[in-house]
Amino acid sequence: MLILSILIILILGVLPALLQGSAYPVHKDFAFLARFKAPMIRIIFIAGNRILSFLPRLKFKEEGISVKYETLGNGVKGWMMKPKETWEHGRCILFIHGGGFVYKGAPYHYSYALKYAESSGCDLFFIDYSMAYNTEYGTPLNDCIAAYKELCTRYSKVSIVGDSAGGFLALKTALASERMPDRLCLIYPVVDCSMRTASMAVFRDAPLWNSVTNKKMWDYYLKGHKEKSLLDEDFSAFPPTYIEIAQYDCLRDEGKLLAERMTEQGVRVTLRQTNGTMHGYDAVMKSFISKESLRSRIEFLSGNPS
Repeated sequence: MLILSILIILILGVLPALLQGSAYPVHKDFAFLARFKAPMIRIIFIAGNRILSFLPRLKFKEEGISVKYETLGNGVKGWMMKPKETWEHGRCILFIHGGGFVYKGAPYHYSYALKYAESSGCDLFFIDYSMAYNTEYGTPLNDCIAAYKELCTRYSKVSIVGDSAGGFLALKTALASERMPDRLCLIYPVVDCSMRTASMAVFRDAPLWNSVTNKKMWDYYLKGHKEKSLLDEDFSAFPPTYIEIAQYDCLRDEGKLLAERMTEQGVRVTLRQTNGTMHGYDAVMKSFISKESLRSRIEFLSGNPS
C-alpha cells in the first residue's frame, strides 16, 4: 500500500508541478517549491497520509531530544519531545501542524518542532490530531482542546504553536479554554472562514496555497456548518502573540487584520511579514529567510523580544 500511495502522489501531485512554473516573483530559494499547489483531492489525502504517517520515524534522530509516541490520558495521541537538557521545567509547547485540516504533519513540521523544543528548553507535544475529511465536524479541534487541557494538568505553563490550519486550531483552542496559553505563536495562520480579505481575492492562483484551495479546505472542515469568523472574536484576554505572514499568500491579510484586532484589544502582538515568500515557504529550511523566521519564533517562545 505504501508503494501504491507513492505512485499516486507522483502521478497526481508531483508530475503536474514539474511541468509548470510560477507567475509570482518569489525569492529564488523557493522557486522550485513555488511550482506546486496543494492537491485537495480525497485520494491524495489518503495516499499522502499513508506516506506522512511513515516519515516521522526517519526524522527523530537528533541528539539531545528524546521522542516518544504517546497517548495522553484523554486518548489524544502525538509525539512527546523532551530535551535531555531541560532548563524550562514546568513548561511545554503544544505544536499544532498545518495541512488544510486534511494532511498529517510533513517532515519539515517535525524538524521545526525538534528545534523549538531544543532551543527553548521546553517539552513539546506534537499532536497527531484527526483529519477533517474522514471524521465528524469539530473532531480535529476537539482533539486539540483535549490535548491542551491535559497538558495544563501536567505543566504550569503551556504555549501553543500553530501554522496555517494549525494556527486556526490554536486560536480556537485558546478561545475554548479557561486557562490561556503562556504564549501563542501563529505562522501564516488560517483565520477567516468568510474569506473576505483583499489578499483572498487577489491570490487565486498563488503557489502552494491560494483562495481556490482555501475554499475547498473550508468545505472539508465545516461540512455545511456555519462558524463565526475569528476576525470578529474577542481576544482581550489573550497572551503575547506572534503572527508571521508571507507576501504572496491568500492568508496574508487575515494575519494582518488579526494582529490589528488583537492590538486594539490590548494584546501584545509581534507581527512579522516575510518578503519574497509564499504560503509554506519555510519548508525550505536552508533558506536564510526561513532561518531568520526560525530565530524570531524561538526568541518569542523563549520569552525574549523578537
